[in-house]
Amino acid sequence: MKKLRNHRMKSQQKKSRFSVGPKGSNAPAPNPSGPQANEPNRSNALVDCNHPVTAGAEDVVADLTANLGLAQKTSQAWAAVQEHNDPPTLFIFGERPVRMDPTSDGGFRFPSLTPVLLRNFISKIVSGHGTLQTGVRITQEVIKNMLAEPIIPLPHLKRVVACPTFGAEGTLNVRHGYCNRSQTFYKPAPGFSVPPVPEQPSMADIDRAHQFIFGELLYDFPFSSDAEKAHAVALLLLPFVRDMITGPTPIHLIEAPQAGTGKTLLAQVLMYLAAGVQVPGMTAPRTEDEWRKRITSSLRNAPAFVFIDNVSYGLDSSALSAATTLPNWSDRILGGSNMASTTVRCVWVVTGNNPTVTHEVARRTCRIRIDSMSERPWGREEFRHKDLLGWVRSERSELVWSALVMIQAWIAQGFPDGKKTLGGFEEWARVMGGILDVNGITGFLGNMDDLFELSNSESAGYSELVEVWWERYQERPVGVKDLFDIVQDRDTFDLGDGTVRSQKTRLGGYLQKLRDQRFGPYRIEMAGKSTSGANKNAQTYRLHDMTRSAEGVGNQGNLGNQGNVGEAERMVDALESERANVLLGSEDIHDIDHNRAFQSLDGDRSTVTVPARNESN
Repeated sequence: MKKLRNHRMKSQQKKSRFSVGPKGSNAPAPNPSGPQANEPNRSNALVDCNHPVTAGAEDVVADLTANLGLAQKTSQAWAAVQEHNDPPTLFIFGERPVRMDPTSDGGFRFPSLTPVLLRNFISKIVSGHGTLQTGVRITQEVIKNMLAEPIIPLPHLKRVVACPTFGAEGTLNVRHGYCNRSQTFYKPAPGFSVPPVPEQPSMADIDRAHQFIFGELLYDFPFSSDAEKAHAVALLLLPFVRDMITGPTPIHLIEAPQAGTGKTLLAQVLMYLAAGVQVPGMTAPRTEDEWRKRITSSLRNAPAFVFIDNVSYGLDSSALSAATTLPNWSDRILGGSNMASTTVRCVWVVTGNNPTVTHEVARRTCRIRIDSMSERPWGREEFRHKDLLGWVRSERSELVWSALVMIQAWIAQGFPDGKKTLGGFEEWARVMGGILDVNGITGFLGNMDDLFELSNSESAGYSELVEVWWERYQERPVGVKDLFDIVQDRDTFDLGDGTVRSQKTRLGGYLQKLRDQRFGPYRIEMAGKSTSGANKNAQTYRLHDMTRSAEGVGNQGNLGNQGNVGEAERMVDALESERANVLLGSEDIHDIDHNRAFQSLDGDRSTVTVPARNESN
């Protein structure tokens, strides 16, 4: 009997599903306690978790825009996001859409806007059934299509600041939150405010600002020259005018002869004014791959500063050199194959004890050297502020006001340009030099030659190699095999620990990099492929004595007698590389009247004139 009852109940349920409709048809009947048969699947629609859907007829929501295409639904979805992204938390940073998430230390992080994060945002603006006010149902298909748009309609973000800053046109932005004009987000620390900055600072205002900066903040730091102090002030002011500099800014290297002099303290107090917190530092990586990874990781979160503390080895990184000169940094995301691009608007700060730097890094560096002239600098006791960082915390509002007044004084005078420049950082030099000049601060960029000379250790190794190379081979073409015997016992090149063949391959790569570079009187040149011997078709190199070749064309006068057109052309090329103009008076070099060749100087240009053959002879 029990089995019979179950069979009857199943039969009745089956009949009830097809009991309404035209006779003889299988049209389903509406089920008031279940979903409509023609209702779209709601399994992928967004639902507000605070308003769960209840069962029953009232739960059924028709898609009022079912006839709209995917592109139209996507457009309406972005329109809704833009309307509710105020104040904005979704941005374009670099070339990627991001969400700005607060962190426990008062800062922000910027994860990429994935479908999950976008779904989370939209869930707060749709109805309880996953539809917009226009009736568009936001499905996973719509969300994916939103992120697939070539141009995503979100505000662009360049950086987050913790203090008032000047925009590109020189206007001081004191409003909290996002500034569309400068594309910055201002979030000050709780309770932080700055006294009003006068548009036309008086001499009393400027004197007060200078007293706070020079008479208090920097008073106890033993700068080795006026240039070092000027660069410290430039580092202090840079975050406030970063939006007035569209180009890159250099590395600020704070160095000392030994530990305990105050490098890290100087870096921290200079950064604290703009950051409002102690900026976390990172150690310098040992490999190029690690440099690249750390730079990418740092820049993805729009830092105000990238701080590399206590460099104990040489500062030599192609990734660092590139990042400091590029407006955007692109690299593969760690653990994946996707590329990430971020805007580079940070300030670069490095500290170290007499760190060695390569030429590549030196020309991108603004040095700040302090030297206490003491055997134990950490033992000093006489300071104006024994707890300098604590004093900076308590006086931050006045210190920030002082920095802003110094900048406003420059703006009030019409943005005069600085007098010195630095290749690759011309805009930075123009702005920072102008501000320092108006404030009577001397020495800006006055130590660049010193830094470049100190970076000469790499070049000195090359010069030593070239000297031995010249003594052994002079101008004869040589291959990697010949030079390998010279360099294998020297530290000039890092040839690795591989086989001899791999080391020779590395040496060839170094020589390719050094081609056309000059060390003393000698220039490394490529000499074509070898035509004989065991290393046939191998690339060869030669040294070119630039001083001898320049003298040779003017004084030797034996080109015609030798009948060596190739040698003549080589000498002409040498003179051209020395910015000389060679004028040949005849197409046929054998027709030159060698006795009449002469050399003349025309202003700052050396002109070698070789007259044509005398037709009367």
